[in-house]
This record gives sequence, C-alpha cells and structure tokens, in this order.
Amino acid sequence: MKNFICLTLILSLILCGCGNNKSNEKELISGRNAKIEVINNSAVLVDVRTTEEYNKEHISGSLSIPLDSIEKIEKEVSSKDKILIVYCSSGNRSKKAKEKLLDMGYKTVYDMGSMINWYE
Repeated sequence: MKNFICLTLILSLILCGCGNNKSNEKELISGRNAKIEVINNSAVLVDVRTTEEYNKEHISGSLSIPLDSIEKIEKEVSSKDKILIVYCSSGNRSKKAKEKLLDMGYKTVYDMGSMINWYE
C-alpha cells in the first residue's frame, strides 16, 4: 500500500510538472508600468500591428514588428533576457504575439493590450 501511495504521489508530481509552464504567461502590464520599464531602459516596446497602422500612428520609440512576421524580432532583440512589452489596437494581436514570443524563448514578455493604455 505504501508503494502504491508513493508511486501515485510521484506520478502526480511528474504530471503537474509537465504542463506548459511559460514564464509570466498571464501577466499584463498597465501603460503606466510599461512607461516606467521603457524609461528605465529595461524593456523594449513592440508594436505588433501592420506596417500601415504603425506608419499612421505609433508610440514614439516602439519597434514595428507585425504579428505575421514576429520571428523577425530576433534581428532587433537578440537577447532572450530582454523584457518585451507588446501592444496593438485592441489587445488581440498583442496576446497572440506574447504567446509566440514566449514560445520563441523570450523569458519576460508583457502584454499591454491596446496602445490606448499607454496614455492612461
């Protein structure tokens, strides 16, 4: 009986540890906190909207890396340890970009959602 309990406990721990454990998977960042990170030069602000949207209006100092070519960020930000803050128009593309960036190995990625949040 002890062996069965020990085996069950070990299997439970193994199964719990095999989940998708992306760092900061559910974390969001407010516009205010995003500004602090950028001002302190500890984060890169990334606009994941289309190039056309970016050219019409964007947050000064942000990188334009459209969601459909997010892998190109490695040319601009090679360090996977650099903090990335992604934004778009509504928060849908930034959420997808965050997931892709985490899958690419970037360790800390924050989703600011809509660029409007920058001005809050």
